[in-house]
Amino acid sequence: MSKADAIGTLINKFLDPDIDLSPAGIDNHSMGTVFEELVRKFNEENNEEAGEHWTPRDAVRLMANLVFMPIESEIRAGTYLLYDCACGTGGMLTVAEKTLKEIAARHNQQVTALLYGQEINPETYAVCKADMLLKGEGESADHIVGGAEWSTLSHDAFPAQEFDFMLANPPYGKSWKKDLETMGGKDGMRDPRFKVMHEGEELSLVTRSSDGQMLFLANMASKMPEDSCRLLTSYRECETREDSWDWLDRVAEMVVDMAQPLPETVESWDGERGMCPLCGGGSDSYYEQGFKLPEGLRRHLVGYGRTRQCVFTETAHKLALDDWFERFHEAEENQRVEHENKRQQRRSTETTYQVDPFGPPKLLEEDAHSVEGARTSEQMLLATMRLEELGLEKRFSSNVEAWVDERPDWIVYADPRTSGRIDFTVWKKPLPKRRPVRSYNYRIQSFYLLDSWKNDLKKKYESRLPGDE
Repeated sequence: MSKADAIGTLINKFLDPDIDLSPAGIDNHSMGTVFEELVRKFNEENNEEAGEHWTPRDAVRLMANLVFMPIESEIRAGTYLLYDCACGTGGMLTVAEKTLKEIAARHNQQVTALLYGQEINPETYAVCKADMLLKGEGESADHIVGGAEWSTLSHDAFPAQEFDFMLANPPYGKSWKKDLETMGGKDGMRDPRFKVMHEGEELSLVTRSSDGQMLFLANMASKMPEDSCRLLTSYRECETREDSWDWLDRVAEMVVDMAQPLPETVESWDGERGMCPLCGGGSDSYYEQGFKLPEGLRRHLVGYGRTRQCVFTETAHKLALDDWFERFHEAEENQRVEHENKRQQRRSTETTYQVDPFGPPKLLEEDAHSVEGARTSEQMLLATMRLEELGLEKRFSSNVEAWVDERPDWIVYADPRTSGRIDFTVWKKPLPKRRPVRSYNYRIQSFYLLDSWKNDLKKKYESRLPGDE
């Protein structure tokens, strides 16, 4: 700046009486806001990645409110640990601390907040630590770790440490290939945050190297209090596919039991409401806070319908699906192949039924209705007599049986296999010799007759055919 003869101009700006940058003219928070605005402005001009160095203050305040407000009535006097795994200049931690103390003061509670953060960028780490030292928060400053060698993913500064509250804006859509190589690659990685042991089996939470955002969430999940962490990782306890079917519902039920109703001062026309104990989220409605207890919260936890799902249960469920696939898929595939081979053997020896013009013949119980089930031999005899009474023709080739009613423009195929009913399907003629790609284009309609119907069966049957009233 001296060589460019610009330093004098800069000094004049600072001495300008219209610009008061002294502690009396601008407080510490406002000065930090000015600094972060300059960081944002110049990084955008240098085409830096969006959000890498700066998060809007409005977004930070909103995040802090989402963290604390759902449980503000439960905050008691004491010391709380706050953590940001990508802390930057420490803005989120500072706002979170301020929000926590304001909420505690409203409830006449005296709290102390210890701030923990990790940052890989040396410049922003230095600013964060210096800011805390200048504010006299030396203990929190000791818990701010950073520098080029302190990547949160490859070099966890707080292993085995649990925190009361966590919030962060980690990099999204950014490669972590360098960290992956430092950690020994996917096969060599042994970090307990991302490779966990369960009943002697190693389970992986590692994502693709092009995007490490899920790993930051896994890092935070590993530092949750034990009860919540155990709940969200309980999918590892599912020993069979059948156990996994209702895992998310079981988790939702336990989380609903953890939920606390909002204070009576919060008006609600439909009963008790509460915030999500995991993500702190509430209703998207402008007029209502929280979720209706218990059903509204349960829908949020499982992602029912159009309800916005809790980010923690959504992420845990994705990890669970991957885990279950790795553990169960091979056995299920072997079981499916074995079952199909047995079915093929039975098709060559047992009576099968041609129930449509294009599909393969089916065994008696194959695709049977889940409620009624397949017919017994006595019930099949009754169905045969009824089909003959209706005028359908029995066609038999080898061990394949078909009941048809052929007319000039269409043909009816009967399916007598389901107990208590006979299903009919009408197909348009002429039928192609080979199975068409869109066989449904030849299907005109379908209907059924119940075994319990005794009167005017022929009339009921004819009235359901095309062209009849």
